[in-house]
Amino acid sequence: MTDTNSITLNNVPIEWQLEKGTFSFFGIDSTLFWNDPSLLRMLKPLADEIGYPLFRLLVAKSSSLGTHEDYHAMITMLSDNFKEGFLKWGNAVSAAGWGRFSISSLDYETNTATVILTNPWELRMQKTLVESGESWGCPFIQGKLIGIFSHAFNTPVWADESVKQIDGNTHIEFSIYPHNKTIESELKDLRIQHDQKEKMLLQEKLEQKSNELIFQANHDSLTKLPNRAYLYNNIANWVFPGALPFSVLFIDLDNFKNINDNFGHRYGDAILIEVADRIRGLFKKEDTIVRQGGDEFIILTKTIDPEAIDTLCKKTIDCIAKPYLVKDIEFTIGISIGVANYPAHGDDFDAALSAADIAMYEAKKTKNSHYIFSAEMHKNNLQQIEIEHQLRMALEKNELYMVYQPQLDTQGRFYGVEALLRWENDKLGNIPPDLFIPIAETTGMMPKIGHFIIEQSLQDISKIQKQLQREFQLSINISIRQLMEINFIDTLQKSIDQYSFKEQKLTLEITENIFIEEFDYVRPLLEHISSRNILISLDDFGTGFSSLSMLRKLPISELKIDKSFVDEILDNKYDEAMLDSIIALGKNVGISTLAEGVEKQEQLELLQSLGCDLIQGYYYSKPLDKSDLTKFLSTSSEPKSIPTEILEPIP
Repeated sequence: MTDTNSITLNNVPIEWQLEKGTFSFFGIDSTLFWNDPSLLRMLKPLADEIGYPLFRLLVAKSSSLGTHEDYHAMITMLSDNFKEGFLKWGNAVSAAGWGRFSISSLDYETNTATVILTNPWELRMQKTLVESGESWGCPFIQGKLIGIFSHAFNTPVWADESVKQIDGNTHIEFSIYPHNKTIESELKDLRIQHDQKEKMLLQEKLEQKSNELIFQANHDSLTKLPNRAYLYNNIANWVFPGALPFSVLFIDLDNFKNINDNFGHRYGDAILIEVADRIRGLFKKEDTIVRQGGDEFIILTKTIDPEAIDTLCKKTIDCIAKPYLVKDIEFTIGISIGVANYPAHGDDFDAALSAADIAMYEAKKTKNSHYIFSAEMHKNNLQQIEIEHQLRMALEKNELYMVYQPQLDTQGRFYGVEALLRWENDKLGNIPPDLFIPIAETTGMMPKIGHFIIEQSLQDISKIQKQLQREFQLSINISIRQLMEINFIDTLQKSIDQYSFKEQKLTLEITENIFIEEFDYVRPLLEHISSRNILISLDDFGTGFSSLSMLRKLPISELKIDKSFVDEILDNKYDEAMLDSIIALGKNVGISTLAEGVEKQEQLELLQSLGCDLIQGYYYSKPLDKSDLTKFLSTSSEPKSIPTEILEPIP
């Protein structure tokens, strides 16, 4: 029977024919068959009319793959005689090129059947999957057969398929049987197998997650290096009875904080990652490399020979010093390395690590260098610990006091004084400033001590000025930690007002090296201070890396030439040339120069010839207490007639 009609579905004109139990459609998108159930509803009256109950859409196929031409829809139509209807349907499917169906057995009483499909289309379409080694079969056709026979038997059925090659043809045998308890049992077994597989997969995931958590707990999240927890969890691999000696390297990046402060932590993090990679490349696989935290790294290595360690440290310093390029900005950094040996420098690991830490801080004094721990370092460290302990009580015990060293011009005319801090402890005696000031800086005591220096100096000098009715300059050293305190300027101004001290008679001295490290932050503070008519002196000039551009940008009133240049000025032409350059620089930019540490007549005469403005040193006077300063000022117009008792050194 053949019939041709035309229908419109979803505004798409469709021509269709009915032949051999198959509806054929032309000029329709295949997705229409799968997604629009109205197609079946529209075709059902036609199927009823010809006596073929409409069951379901089977498949769609294009006669020209890749185009939208001639799509065929196979509609299952079965007559009351199921076997006859199925064979007609099978013939229609075969005619459409989907393979040849045949019924091998059919039993309505047991609801079982065997259907054979020769050279099925579904397998041909899966050729690439077969060749790639993946599992294959005819799940689509199997699913359709289950639907057809479930309809025919009026009960749920199940189907298995097996593939055979006979005479070069592929035969798929579908065994159809009721969905009974046996099948349920099989399904249960399948579920158990599935559950076991799921359990194994879950266990694998849990193990993977556990390993990830363990890794995270024992490694630095940024550099992926082992962390401090890993170090102590695994230190038993290094320290045990009979263990071989090993070296502990304590590495700290020099001035790394400036990068984070000035460019942000993303730049700093990028550099830390690169540093970690470079360190990995320098050490052996059996060595342990740990990120201690921040910009500190700890390395355990079996290398213990002093010369080999020296070479390794120098190689590490050179490698880390190579430029880093982060977002088109080039950075260079240095490192300080402290080295200790286990068990020579410590009976346990913590003792050896502490020794390496002490050596590292010794290297920090010169930066970009390395030091191996020594007994002398240990002695100095114990001394520093005792100094720190005593210094914390020094203010309360009134052990700190001020002395003042006069500053004069090269003709002997008095200019002012520099306030200098001294400390006399009942246990340690007189402690030099170069010992306790750095400790006060690193332990956070300097702001409190600095406030004492400002208060006491303003009080002392204000009193002397009023007593002698004579104004002169007062220079006070300010640490960078003091300067960066939130209320520093307000507190300073409050003290100035309290003692009625003239702002223009106050000079704040700031060390050149610290100045450079915090340039961007310090600059606006100094401009604010300068706007109040307070003078700024750049201390220890020539020992750092000041540039002409920096001096031009800052409100500097005075360059204070470091004592190290003056010491060798008579014997070292290089130092003389340096002094000449510094003094000329000051004159060119309108900044006065002051040379400290002048002790000899010949030094004074050379500085006079070079044009230096001010002199400070033992040639004119040692640091004086309040009483002796008052006596000095009474004779300052005749500097060579200074009373001899005043020239006696005091701590």
